Amino acid sequence: MLEPLYAPLRPALADVEQYIERLTQSDFPLLEQVGKHLFNRKGKQLRPLLLLYTHRLFQPEAAIADEALRCAALIEILHTSSLVHDDVVDEADRRRGQASVRALLGNRTAVLSGDYLISNAFLRAFHHNDTSPLILSMLGIIRTMCEGELLQLQYTANPDMDESVYGRIIAGKTAALFGQCGYCGAMTAGATPKQAQLSRQVGEAAGMAFQIKDDLLDLDIATEAKEGKTAGNDLKEGKITLPTLFYLRTLDEAGRRAFFDWLQRPAQWQAGELAERLAQIRRSGAEDYCRQRMAAYAQQAQDAFARLGIPQPLFEELLKLICL
Repeated sequence: MLEPLYAPLRPALADVEQYIERLTQSDFPLLEQVGKHLFNRKGKQLRPLLLLYTHRLFQPEAAIADEALRCAALIEILHTSSLVHDDVVDEADRRRGQASVRALLGNRTAVLSGDYLISNAFLRAFHHNDTSPLILSMLGIIRTMCEGELLQLQYTANPDMDESVYGRIIAGKTAALFGQCGYCGAMTAGATPKQAQLSRQVGEAAGMAFQIKDDLLDLDIATEAKEGKTAGNDLKEGKITLPTLFYLRTLDEAGRRAFFDWLQRPAQWQAGELAERLAQIRRSGAEDYCRQRMAAYAQQAQDAFARLGIPQPLFEELLKLICL
């Protein structure tokens, strides 16, 4: 079903994979091992796809610029490295259906490996062009992602968490990188600054929808088989996501206090408690509300794309894949 979307960019995606291999090369055997473990199992490659399709909007006939391929590889490395850090923070032993780096090698090695992958990739990607304007924008995105993750930690199992804070968290930790895909794709194709910013807005809105969709997956007990993500992990880690925020609205004050008391002591949960809590969230109407919010962000992405004035059916299909 997705082949028509991937087929036009198969050669470019293969080039991106070659760049990933080059940018993750190391003189340290342990780090070579980490790189192979992380990148041998590919995800959907949504971020490289978004960057490359955005590039094609502005250069539909020309070969994809080498700088675009390098940026696509760098963004995929940055995303994957952030997942290594996430697994340490979340104490997760599985990622994409296989053992996480922390499970294989321990937390200290995982943290250092994630840091090394990012810094090594930047040095290798830009060592011939240290004046590229994309360097500063990439560094800014790393800072924004860290701010989003730190804000999420600040509000772990925190009764003060609300939808406004949730929006700031996912804007930082997820949507910013999708926005960077749009920006880099446009910039490396010679787009105007206005077009590049519009392309960033497309990616950011799509990224917001993507994260809400990912948070919904946490409610689904069939998730692990389909996506390699264990249902209920967010609650185990004290993460209060949009479905849970909606559920909390349906509780009275005593119910809210009881929920947070329960959330703050996962080591004491009895068998079946988590599954029942997930069922309560599903029954609350949270799924319908989240799908409405996803649709709203998807529409924002489509509206920003329309303002570019460059019709591209495959790009619209990619937005649907990311958002819905």
